[in-house]
Amino acid sequence: CHLQNVLYRDLKPENLLVDELGHVRMIDMGLAARITKKTPTRRSRVGTDCYMAPEVRWAKERRQPYGLSCDWYTVGVLTYEFSAGAVPFAHPDHDPPVYRQHDFSDPQCESLVKGLLDQDHRTRLGCGANGVQDILDHPYWRGIEWDLVPLKKFDSPCKNLKAPPKRDRKSVV
Repeated sequence: CHLQNVLYRDLKPENLLVDELGHVRMIDMGLAARITKKTPTRRSRVGTDCYMAPEVRWAKERRQPYGLSCDWYTVGVLTYEFSAGAVPFAHPDHDPPVYRQHDFSDPQCESLVKGLLDQDHRTRLGCGANGVQDILDHPYWRGIEWDLVPLKKFDSPCKNLKAPPKRDRKSVV
């Protein structure tokens, strides 16, 4: 995947759009950084606090650079949020942050989220020797044919998804 060469660093619901076919599109690449063999890591603290991986949040204080691990963490935050309706950590600036318990309806989703939210980027799902393959092979994704995803050769579950109706401003007191 060509996106493995980019640190996005600002993944959040506001930066995800659903196109007319129901496929998700990422927008606002302002904080993205290209990863190369010469510069595989970064040290800057950028992003939105409640979605920011610990290695990004503490990069300067700990004097440790980070790489793609930060985006996998944020995928975990989003997956938790889409399931629970809130972000997983009420105070992400605490070290370590306090996890909000949530009763997941799918144990595989819970396993995926907890693997992605591992506070140690060295043991986080997707950050080991097999890289992204460990995420793609997770049982939560059973049945997904990953080669077809970028080709958009299947109907998206988000097709015909409608935004919630806007409230009538006249009725708001």
